[in-house]
Amino acid sequence: MNQLEVLNRALFLQINGGNGTPVWLIRVAIGIADYLIFLIPILLLCLWLWGNHARRSLAIKACLVTLFALGMNQVIGMLWQHPRPFMIGFGHTGYRTRRIPLFRATT
Repeated sequence: MNQLEVLNRALFLQINGGNGTPVWLIRVAIGIADYLIFLIPILLLCLWLWGNHARRSLAIKACLVTLFALGMNQVIGMLWQHPRPFMIGFGHTGYRTRRIPLFRATT
């Protein structure tokens, strides 16, 4: 295992909840992971609708950067197959999940 993978696993274990993690904290974390992302398009829409020229320009740049990042995610997913930690039994899984790759280009 290379040094980058060792670092990746060490950092994952630092943020991974264990058996003693309270249920409410797991639910809050799941809620943040599932729904916080929806605030970004809402924020960009608000910047576009109620912003001045500078803020509209910022919203357009943010959309372009996001599209670029999503494109890079697809390219990385095609070139580097890497399973998520729960797919290989690493760490603690508090709930059942679908088996989807780390980079979603292959699904």
